[in-house]
Amino acid sequence: MIDRKLIQKAFEDLDPGNVYFVDRKTKKVNMYTLKDLAGLEALKKEMKADPQRFAQVPKPQPAENMAEMEGFIAQLHDPKLKEAMKRAMTSHRPFREFRDLLDTKVKEKREWDAYHKKNLDARTERFLKSANLS
Repeated sequence: MIDRKLIQKAFEDLDPGNVYFVDRKTKKVNMYTLKDLAGLEALKKEMKADPQRFAQVPKPQPAENMAEMEGFIAQLHDPKLKEAMKRAMTSHRPFREFRDLLDTKVKEKREWDAYHKKNLDARTERFLKSANLS
């Protein structure tokens, strides 16, 4: 059984030095870091021996994250918060300002968490299907 929560963690891991692979043989999700040269070398050898064995979990894409936040904003009912969120999206730090605004609104924060979880679940299922792992 593949650990879907670990795949979702990979989708949210913004560290460019971390990469995640699913081992099709063992169904394990493994994180590799660019600092762990021995681990990367071992992975390279295993990939060379069996190129179809591993599926890389895609890195989070800023455009996809922006689209998700915009989708959430579109469904907000509070016009003041909606406007503030739209302004946050055009700032030089949209992700940070989006989170800061949500931190002041308990109900909307809960709604965001549910919305984001639903999107992560869908993204996970799309990845598993595209990698022939579902």
